[in-house]
Amino acid sequence: MLTPSIITSFIASGFLTSDPVRQPRIQDCFKDLRKAFYKYFLQKDQTDPSYLPVELYIFMEPDFLCLKSELKLPESMGLTGFLNELTTDSALLEKTYTFLSERFRRMRITPVAFASFFPEVSHADATRRSQAFGAVAGMQQLAQRFNQEAEWQIRAIELVCGSRIAGVEFEVGRDRLISTLIPREQTSNTLEKLIDGLQATVADQDQEKVVPYSLELEPGSMFLVNSAESITHIAELLAESSSIGFNLDLSHYSLAGLLQQDDTGAFYLNDALTKNKAFETFRRHIVHAHISDSSEKGHLGDLPFGSIHSEDYFRNQIQFLKTLISQGDSALPFSNHLSLELEAVGRWREIEDSFETLCKLCRES
Repeated sequence: MLTPSIITSFIASGFLTSDPVRQPRIQDCFKDLRKAFYKYFLQKDQTDPSYLPVELYIFMEPDFLCLKSELKLPESMGLTGFLNELTTDSALLEKTYTFLSERFRRMRITPVAFASFFPEVSHADATRRSQAFGAVAGMQQLAQRFNQEAEWQIRAIELVCGSRIAGVEFEVGRDRLISTLIPREQTSNTLEKLIDGLQATVADQDQEKVVPYSLELEPGSMFLVNSAESITHIAELLAESSSIGFNLDLSHYSLAGLLQQDDTGAFYLNDALTKNKAFETFRRHIVHAHISDSSEKGHLGDLPFGSIHSEDYFRNQIQFLKTLISQGDSALPFSNHLSLELEAVGRWREIEDSFETLCKLCRES
């Protein structure tokens, strides 16, 4: 059975801070979500049925500012530099773990995945690319530290795979900023550097302790991984990797035209993926999944359930996902969590209603 979890910037932005207004509001949010979760998923074998599964952005800016203050980090240190530091400073890693785990217990949440976006993993400059991969390695170290304790189980590190934006500069006359994109013909080489860089972050580690990377497709021309071609090329590079897989975001794959419906409403992956020789590698490396509503007219932000589609639409998506991940042996373990991703939603009631619907559908499917 798929277990629902929640990822939303409405919760993540500033949830670590001690803001006297925001903290009680976020606590109420988690309380309402727990009510929905345990209405459908109260199980006797859970060690603590009061905890809500969440997928967390590590770290949004307000949270990092709080962390910087709590850990007494240098004022000049940015997030990338901090995460790089975690790979070499065991005392700082332990201090960070202690602070975060205490907050998670207080808020009665259990993180099942970390999520992030470091655009410079695809940067042409080797130094900037190295710093970005160092930040990814820091997330890996933090996730592994959590997993040393029986109460935590981080099952995936979800990564947006970089951007095609190669640089931003003023046009002649300095009237406006313009961006340059990585040419299509160079995308393959950039993907190879991406996979090489991720593999290097865990090359010397005990592979049984490594938390798998979950690579996410983002629809749109600005993103590096946005098509069947880019997904299958990554699959070709992975072979039997035990550390890198895919995040199957059902909404994003639909927007990219890779996930479609037949006349009965059932979902299927189109031929651009399934007829490719790398499809089995792709299927066997699905690590995690996201769901949300979306408009076929464009990626306008992840929408709450019912914005565009009916409940049956999501029921069919969940059934498709369950069928796909149950087909044969996997090269990587699936997280068994389906995260409701609502990045741009600002009204709490929409998040709560969507999450309760997801809980119900996961329980029924």
